Amino acid sequence: MHPLRTQGNSLGDAAIALYVALLPWEITRKFIPILRSSYAGADSISLLDGARLVIAVIFIFVLPVVLVRLASGRTVPGMPVIGTGVVVMSVGFVNSPDKGTAAAELFRFGFNLAAMVIIATFLVEVGQVRRIIRWFCWSVDLAAVIVIVEFLTGKYLWVSALAPSGRFNGPFVDPNTTARYLLVAAVLSVFCSAEMRNWTRVWAVAEPLLLLAAMFLTGSRSSLAVTALVVLLMLVMADGHRRLAAIAAVPAIAVLMIGALAVMPAFAARLASFTNPLALLGARTALVTAGWHMFLDHPVIGVGTAGFPVQLLGRYSQYQSYYGAELTLSHTSVITTAAELGMLGLTWYLILGARLYKSSRRSMSFRSTRTLATGITLSLIAIFAQSQSEGRFWEEPLMWALFALLLVLERIASVEKAASSNASAAPLDHGEQSLSLAVPGALIPA
Repeated sequence: MHPLRTQGNSLGDAAIALYVALLPWEITRKFIPILRSSYAGADSISLLDGARLVIAVIFIFVLPVVLVRLASGRTVPGMPVIGTGVVVMSVGFVNSPDKGTAAAELFRFGFNLAAMVIIATFLVEVGQVRRIIRWFCWSVDLAAVIVIVEFLTGKYLWVSALAPSGRFNGPFVDPNTTARYLLVAAVLSVFCSAEMRNWTRVWAVAEPLLLLAAMFLTGSRSSLAVTALVVLLMLVMADGHRRLAAIAAVPAIAVLMIGALAVMPAFAARLASFTNPLALLGARTALVTAGWHMFLDHPVIGVGTAGFPVQLLGRYSQYQSYYGAELTLSHTSVITTAAELGMLGLTWYLILGARLYKSSRRSMSFRSTRTLATGITLSLIAIFAQSQSEGRFWEEPLMWALFALLLVLERIASVEKAASSNASAAPLDHGEQSLSLAVPGALIPA
C-alpha cells in the first residue's frame, strides 16, 4: 500500500470516480428545478448540472484527507494556474455588464478549481488514476449507446434546438458537446486497454469503434477534424501497439464515415461543407470578427465575463451573424477569452498551457506513468482544439478533471524518479564492495 494511502480512503476513491463518471450526464439538471434552463443563453454552456452538485456533498468524505495532506506540507497542485485564474475571473466579474451570468460563471469556475485541487491532492497511485479513467469511459460508453438508440428510433432523450437537423445529442443539450466526450473517451480507452486481461481484448478494440460511431451520429464537424489531428499526434507521441492502433484507426474511421454517409443524410451535408470554407465556418466568421474588435477596443481586461453577448447586441451589433440575436456566443474559446478578459485572460491561457506541457513532459518521461499521461495529454489537446469551434474550454469540467489527473501522474513520476536516483546513489554494502573489488566493472553505479 502506498504510504499516503489510509484505511477508509476507498469512499473517497469512489466519490472522485463517481464525480468524473457523472460528468457526461448534463441531462441530470432537468430533474432539479433551479437548474432547468432552455437551450438558448449562457446556461447552455454553464454545465451546472445535478451530477456535480450532488457529488459535491460526497466530497465531504475526501476533504479531511486533503486538508491533512496540505497541512503536512504538500503544496497545492497547479498553484500558478489557480492563482492567476482567480485573479482573472475576479476582474472579469467586476468588469462584467451582466453580473448575474458572471456570478454563475464564477461559481462554476470555483467549483471546477476546487474539484481539481481535491482530485490532484487525494489521488496518489497510478491504479487510482486508471480506475477513474475506466469509470469515465464506461459512463461515456452508455452515452454512446443512447446516441445510437436515438438514431435507430428517432426518439431523443433530450430534444435540443438542433434535433430538426438530424443530429443526435444523447445526454447533452448540444451534440457538439456529446461528440467531445465521445472522442475523449475513445482516446482514453485506447490508452487504458493495455491493462486489460486477455478475455477483454475484444472489447478493447470494439470500445473506441463504438464511441467513434456514435460521434459521427452527432454530426459534429469539429470533432471530425480533431479526430484526424489526434490520430496524427498518436503516430508521433504513442509507442508500441498504440501506434499501430493509430495506423489501424485510419481505415476503421473511413469505414465508419462511409457507413454514416449511407445512413445519415445530415452527416453527408455537414461533411460536404469541408469543401467550402465559408460554409464550414458559417456564422462563426462574423462572431470572430466581433470578438476581435472587442479585444482591440478593450485590450487589457476585455469587456468582462459574459460581456460578449451583451456587447454583440449593443455596441457591436453590426457584426452579428445571419442568425441575429439568436446566436450571441463566439463559439471560439480563444476569441471569447480575448474579448471578455483581454490580455489578462490570454496570459492565463499561456500559463495553463505551459503548466500542462510541463506536467505532460514529466509524466511521459517515466515508464509507469507514460501510457496514461500520453492519453490524457492527447485528450486535453482534443478539448482545446475542439473549443476553437464549439467554444467551451474554461467552462469544461472535464478539462479540469483531466488536468488534475495529469498533475497526479506528474507527482508520481517525480517521486518514483527520486526514489530510483536515491537507490542508485546509495552506498554499497560490504558484499557489494567485495563483488566490485573482485570483479572489476561488475558493479557500475548509475
